[in-house]
Amino acid sequence: MLASRYTEKSLIEFEGFAQRCRQVLTSGCPLDLSDLTVRGEELAGLGVPPAKRGKALKALLAEVLREPSRIQRHILLEIVERYAGGKEANE
Repeated sequence: MLASRYTEKSLIEFEGFAQRCRQVLTSGCPLDLSDLTVRGEELAGLGVPPAKRGKALKALLAEVLREPSRIQRHILLEIVERYAGGKEANE
């Protein structure tokens, strides 16, 4: 029987994962780079080189998925400013 391969713990973990997925989908949280409130052009103005803009946007998307309250544009721009001022932008 297929269900017998799964432990109660793994089923509880799956339900937690499914609940988190439902929260993300219903929260209006961005799921794609184009859903972010900042764009690559804005990153250029903050000193992020062209080769690093995609990586920076992906990092912002991951940050918003971890913490949806950080979707606010000014918060994302602050994160980028810290990134651009750090060694990551120069690597």
